[in-house]
Amino acid sequence: MYRTAIKNTLKNEGTTRAAALAFYAFFSLFPLILIFFSVLGFLIDSPEIKQNAQNFFADLFPTIKPSIIKTINYSVELKQKLGIIGLVILIWPAVYFFTALEEAVNKAWKVQSERHFIKKKLLSVVLMFITGFILLISISATSILMLVSKIPIISDILGKIVPLQDLTNIVLTFLTAFLLFLSFYKFLPNTFVTFREILTGTIITTILWVILLYCYILFVTSYFTDYQILFGPVATLIATLGWLYISCAIIIIGAEFCSEYARKLYQ
Repeated sequence: MYRTAIKNTLKNEGTTRAAALAFYAFFSLFPLILIFFSVLGFLIDSPEIKQNAQNFFADLFPTIKPSIIKTINYSVELKQKLGIIGLVILIWPAVYFFTALEEAVNKAWKVQSERHFIKKKLLSVVLMFITGFILLISISATSILMLVSKIPIISDILGKIVPLQDLTNIVLTFLTAFLLFLSFYKFLPNTFVTFREILTGTIITTILWVILLYCYILFVTSYFTDYQILFGPVATLIATLGWLYISCAIIIIGAEFCSEYARKLYQ
């Protein structure tokens, strides 16, 4: 079934759509980080949660870690300057990302009719807030779990199996990705989709994405220096866009799998 999903992805120009999504994702990445940390500063005054959030984004995009840290530091100043017009300018690239993702998911589900232009944009904004909310919950949970892990009994039991910091990161990365993908596959198709139809596909997509994420992190920590010597200043750009492209391609393949799974389910 996954092989069929890959074939359908190629047939429906999924690789081209993934490239477009990676382009939009790259240009919306820093504006969204700015907005996220500006809002986070209003809602929660916790240096620990802010640090966990910074670590989360830095681990997700290790090649641009210095730029992410600068963006996060600037968000403290931005929240005092950001107006309605500035907010619209910042979120506009992300709106196009979710609109393009909606078209790719609808193509996977073979949906012919499209939502009205205004509905498309509103859905994109809603999904941005859902994404931000999921990230906020995940990052807050990281702080809570780290406090729990300091309890002697829990630390003694789990610490013998796997380092608690690593275990926390893996579990929360998986849950965050799972909830994000689930929301994409549930709300983006312009047709009624049940959780039963998308649950298996979401789990498989999440597992694959998490595995590739840690492979990407391993590549960056082990071989990126040699890569920089070869490609020079553009190495960071290539590596980041490459990872975004892979992530977007996985999401599209996951949508194709969910569609194929739903079709098989009712045969």
